[in-house]
Amino acid sequence: MHHFSSRVNFPKEVEEKINQTIKMLWNADRTFLGLKNLLVNVCLENGTLKGMVELMQLNGLRMRVLAEKLGRYQLVRGGQVHFEQSQMMIHLPEHLNENKPITNLFEMVLEVQKRIECQFRDLHRLSLEKNDMVTVELCESKLIPGQVQKIHFCVGHINAIQKIGHGELKSAWMYDRITIQPIVRAICGFILEENLERLPFFCGDKIIIMLLKTTVSQMMHQNMWMTSPIEETQVTQTMEDNVVIFKKFFGLF
Repeated sequence: MHHFSSRVNFPKEVEEKINQTIKMLWNADRTFLGLKNLLVNVCLENGTLKGMVELMQLNGLRMRVLAEKLGRYQLVRGGQVHFEQSQMMIHLPEHLNENKPITNLFEMVLEVQKRIECQFRDLHRLSLEKNDMVTVELCESKLIPGQVQKIHFCVGHINAIQKIGHGELKSAWMYDRITIQPIVRAICGFILEENLERLPFFCGDKIIIMLLKTTVSQMMHQNMWMTSPIEETQVTQTMEDNVVIFKKFFGLF
């Protein structure tokens, strides 16, 4: 009797590396939750950085989406997904730097994103060594370019906030209100209003689409500023702008 298996040229070493990568993505999600909690404390004390709080949640959401996609990929290739308890990727301080909170925040975000990029590149090298060209293609066309884009996103914001006030709380508040809040609105608005299945990354993946829409609905329900009228000082985004912002943030091509 012949038993069908979808496992074709899928080395055990690559399967193990993918499981390590999935674990790292879940760890990153937990780390972004920790960063969000640090920001919540700043908001409670100063009423600032509301956009940053939700940006951290969106960062965590992106990690969960990537973990889910890699898990599906693993199963389709004939491998198994091993679930382990998540942990922090980096050490988080009890409080953000009072003098430069937003710079301090983005530096930690950047550290997380760089570690994930290194993990993707390690997966790529191993896949080449083992002649797993399917995983090589996944890394080269999706994972690595998307992660490099995320690193550029972080570096760009670090440079911008330093130019307007070296990351101090007052300039951080202005940057959050004028720049970050519109970005968060654009991403969330696109997720809720757009048919995500038309994007190749989400095509046919109703579970992940539901995860995105449910999470964003909860975020908007808990944050009245996300549905309030846009202020004159804030940038108004068109739906075309929202598509670009969403793709850049999630690292989609």
